[in-house]
Amino acid sequence: PRYSFSPAIPLGVWGGTTVRMSFMLILLLPIAWNHFGWKLGSAIFGVLFASVLFHEFCHIWTARSTGGEGDEILMWPFGGLAYCRPADTFRSEFWTAFAGPLSNLLLAAVFVWPAIQLSVIAEPFDLLTQIVFLPDIQLESNVPMEIAALMFSLNWKLFWLNLLPVYPLDGGRMLQAILVQQMSRGEAHRRCIITGMVVSVIAIIA
Repeated sequence: PRYSFSPAIPLGVWGGTTVRMSFMLILLLPIAWNHFGWKLGSAIFGVLFASVLFHEFCHIWTARSTGGEGDEILMWPFGGLAYCRPADTFRSEFWTAFAGPLSNLLLAAVFVWPAIQLSVIAEPFDLLTQIVFLPDIQLESNVPMEIAALMFSLNWKLFWLNLLPVYPLDGGRMLQAILVQQMSRGEAHRRCIITGMVVSVIAIIA
């Protein structure tokens, strides 16, 4: 297994993929409890864990299906790390990166109806607010529907976050795959880093 900045808990081998979880990830749970309360905090932690794990598996599956390899996933405090080696083709590199955001878009689409039913999405403008804000749920009644709405909201956020052209986010890797078709890999990587710095500054100001 790779070095993970902290000891990791083995979660088994799923479909030929070794899954591990950093001990540091567990520290996020009391932080979530303190900020959101134990019930909502636990739900947010669980939904994010499941969504990010599915996201990373989609990277692995796409790398394999396009001629590359993928054999390990590490869940850690800043998300997930899928150890993929896409094939040396635009198709493999681009789609392996794009598979992550697409997985979150798929989950958001699956759970958008409960969000509409609970008025989390009451009008088109709410799709913009849900990029930033959490739905107003308390998990006091109709818990399955509220969990589903939370699933929509968090995956909608993950979709847009991972599309940002900030390396090493998926959007940055997609941009690099496009630029490599026009210039050397080193120059493409340099431009991705510069683009990511500019986008990060804009995002912080916003």
